[in-house]
Formats: sequence, structure tokens, C-alpha cells
Amino acid sequence: MGELYPVQVTCKTRPLKIFTIVHRAGIPLEQRLLKYLENYGLAQDAYASGAFEKATARFQDCLQCQPGDRLIEMYIERCHALMARPPREWTGVHYAAHK
Repeated sequence: MGELYPVQVTCKTRPLKIFTIVHRAGIPLEQRLLKYLENYGLAQDAYASGAFEKATARFQDCLQCQPGDRLIEMYIERCHALMARPPREWTGVHYAAHK
């Protein structure tokens, strides 16, 4: 499983961790997926620290490994939005307006 960004939803006091399944257990990982996961981890670190330009570049590398990955496309869109309107204090948490 791959961890997504923490999300804080309405009526909750703490952010929730959300995960996505990236591969079936017990099956060896292809080189393409290994590269994807390496870039994804680096992108996540950059995103969490507020280095949105660096995160965008790494997420773009992920798209090279898995074209059309909607999760990665969403991250890139969010990075662009955060670069356009930088938050005053970045905590790495996305605040969802609704559940």
C-alpha cells in the first residue's frame, strides 16, 4: 500500500491517513513499479515539506512510469494550486470541505 497525504475532514479533530493499493502481495515488483514507488516517496516527502515545485517534478516522473494515474494527476493539480496561492503555514495536511 502507498500512503497518501493526511486529510482533515469536517467534524474531525485529527487528520486521517489514507492509503492506496499499489500492487498485489506475493508477486515480484516490475522495474517500472519500483521506479514509480521511488519517485512517489520522494514526491511525497517534497509535498509534505512544502517544496511543491520539486514535488511536481517527481510526480511527473511517476506519470512517466504510469501514464494516466489519476492520483498523481490530482497531486500535480494540487501542487500547482499551492504554488499559485502558497499557504501561510503548510502542515502537509489537506483540509477537505466535505466527507
